[in-house]
Amino acid sequence: MAPVYKMLAEVNDAAGIGVTSSYNAISRAGGGRKFVGFTKNDLKNHLRTVRTSSMEYGDATALLEYFRRQAQLDPGFFHEVEVDVEENIASIFWADGKMRMDYHYFGDSISFDTTYRTNKEYRPLALFVGFNNHHQLTVFAAALLYDETT
Repeated sequence: MAPVYKMLAEVNDAAGIGVTSSYNAISRAGGGRKFVGFTKNDLKNHLRTVRTSSMEYGDATALLEYFRRQAQLDPGFFHEVEVDVEENIASIFWADGKMRMDYHYFGDSISFDTTYRTNKEYRPLALFVGFNNHHQLTVFAAALLYDETT
């Protein structure tokens, strides 16, 4: 991806312009999709990389502080944070006491679902869900993934 396209995509992203709109505008300015040299997925991945690398130290600290407080309030709370070789957060997994108790009673059948196109960072939110004895959806655990491969 040419540096000028990267810069334009990052400016559009900061202005709140979505990936599709940004890609369409860049494609038009570049003479068409076949001439820009990258796909919409490439653009999405570039923006995810920029957001991940620009994650403030305070963001991670605030999250870990929240988990610490939850562990004090709820003895059943569990969390795990995985970091990559560069010490960046790669994935976060958590389950509170109620989620774990629900899993104990209703965890005979589990569904794993990832939804990632609904948040600004396009980071996959993974939910481990099942049904309770009233046929209601129950969340057993959740994970925030910073890469679809983790």
